[in-house]
Amino acid sequence: HLPSYWKTLEFFSLELANLDKYCRILFRPHPKEVIDHVRKTESLLRMSQVDVIRDDDGCPETSIVASDIVASCYSSCGFDNLLLNRKARVPFNASLFLLFNEDLRGYFQQYTGLEDIPFAEDQILHSVTHHKNLCGILNSSDLLPNAPKLRELVPEPGQAGQRVLDLLLQEYNERR
Repeated sequence: HLPSYWKTLEFFSLELANLDKYCRILFRPHPKEVIDHVRKTESLLRMSQVDVIRDDDGCPETSIVASDIVASCYSSCGFDNLLLNRKARVPFNASLFLLFNEDLRGYFQQYTGLEDIPFAEDQILHSVTHHKNLCGILNSSDLLPNAPKLRELVPEPGQAGQRVLDLLLQEYNERR
């Protein structure tokens, strides 16, 4: 991992200790993450002095639906969560991307070519781009995505493949 990734996790953990409400972390390591990184991440999260539960088993969706907030630096789990919220009758939790570290945000922007996480501007998920906002966002009771906006902007998960093909065909035709 990048040094800025570890700095982000450390700051996140310290902010968790400052929350006004009870917090428990359900930590799910990435399946490809090496054990030394898993241990370091878990150690950083435990600095918060909140309960940390490590979940190595089962499917990621189980961990996602058991959470109030799905927090990540740049993992796709935040988008998996968005799709699960899209499928639900009523949104049940929030996706939070931790991009307040300038170096980490720069890496994300360089790697993806995007300024920010998709849908952050629409507020159906949250991108924390300044560290001073983190504690306030975590303490907020208004993080759930707006259901009508979610349904308007995010396609049904079963339609995603067709949308990708349509966009590729459109791009191909525009280049001809």
